[in-house]
Amino acid sequence: MRNGNDSYLQEQNGKLNVFVYIGDRAKPFKGAKVEIKKITENRELNIGTLETDDSGKTKSIELSAPNKQYSIEPGDVIPYSLYSIEVRADKYKTVRIKGIRILPDSEAIQEVKLTSIEDSNDRSQIEEITIPPNRLYGNYPPKIPEEITFLMGTEGPYLEMLPPITKIPKEIIVHEGSPYNNSSINYPVAFTDYIKNVLANEILSSWPIEAIKANAIAVISFTLNRYATEFYKPKIFTITNSTAHDQNYVHNSPTYAEINKVVDEMFLTYIKMENGYPLLAQYCDGKKVKISGFLFQWETVRLAIKDQMDHKEILGYFYSHLNYKIAVAEGIGEYETSFKGDLYKGVDKIEAVIELQKSLNVISNNYPAIIKLDEDGKFGNKTEKAVNTFKKVFGLKTNGYVDRTTWYKISRVKVAILELAKGPNRNSPTIYFNYPQNMLLENSLVPLVKWVPVWIPIKYYKRNNDFFIKEVDY
Repeated sequence: MRNGNDSYLQEQNGKLNVFVYIGDRAKPFKGAKVEIKKITENRELNIGTLETDDSGKTKSIELSAPNKQYSIEPGDVIPYSLYSIEVRADKYKTVRIKGIRILPDSEAIQEVKLTSIEDSNDRSQIEEITIPPNRLYGNYPPKIPEEITFLMGTEGPYLEMLPPITKIPKEIIVHEGSPYNNSSINYPVAFTDYIKNVLANEILSSWPIEAIKANAIAVISFTLNRYATEFYKPKIFTITNSTAHDQNYVHNSPTYAEINKVVDEMFLTYIKMENGYPLLAQYCDGKKVKISGFLFQWETVRLAIKDQMDHKEILGYFYSHLNYKIAVAEGIGEYETSFKGDLYKGVDKIEAVIELQKSLNVISNNYPAIIKLDEDGKFGNKTEKAVNTFKKVFGLKTNGYVDRTTWYKISRVKVAILELAKGPNRNSPTIYFNYPQNMLLENSLVPLVKWVPVWIPIKYYKRNNDFFIKEVDY
């Protein structure tokens, strides 16, 4: 591989870990066969086949990638290698994913949700997924700049009715494509999963940690501004994946351990304007596109490496013309109501520890690597071991602590397991609709609705402080 001076830079290695499951990570799939191939210009080279363990995960495998120097400065050389996987399991649709990006000194995490052939709505035996290029190297439309007054949350027809947020949403709705396309798919995505996905497709996981943090806070702030101002009202989605309007969310794409750790640490952190609203922190790559007042993604790398700036200094470099502060939200929607502070070995919080032990016991039914616990409210060696096993399976730092991030993750996995145990309700599967503008009431939102056999009137709800949508009763 050559650099601009026609000299060779030695290849390095990255890693790939595949996580196969059923439901919303509710049930790991043991024994799935995962075939890995490297994509070259002429053909796909077979690397080998792995098998998932009782936590639904393959062993982490090292794969070749370009030299890290190519990801530090923009150039003609694409700084990642491309791989494909094929996941096979009896009685389930085969899943083929092409375009998995492997970067040097970075671990890609590819999640694969299996669909039963019997339960599938179509007769296809294979699900094909293609991951597009990272935004820095793909042919994407540039962001359309938005007026400074509106991005600061100081104008708009609905703002007088919307108090500034105090908590982040548990979930947001991502619209595929242009906001003007009413026939596109809407994806409900957990807030933290959305941020991890966007960063994986907007920047490079091999960047310096402070550059990743600065970009993460910008992405979080942008997302929270769309949520808090109900920008796309009266449509039912929070944000789109159109790069001309919003951010590059790619459904089913891999995430990266280095980025995930930053998001798990900082997902409540955002840029807050003096009026209390999150800043619509606009950004561009800074090479192909330069827009005054935006954060330049490539420039964050230079500032982190050459100027030794931390993430707060980097943000100040780009947004110093605005009156803002770095703020931390109180928590996450409904999961936050039960969080009573950090839990750790020897802590004297009996009720909170009992709730933790009950949750881990539910999860251990589907994740047998997590040991069963006595629900006695004592955070001892066994509870610490169970916590660390959970954190290892879900990519969190194994330090024995149950902080806000861990509590949220445990709550979410437990809820998913309980929902899966109920089985599918075939009489009312949950889906999302886009309704014509002329059918919407003024100052209203269409919420999550259930399938009905005939067209019926529906009710409308505004967002409250904690949630974007509310389920309809009919």
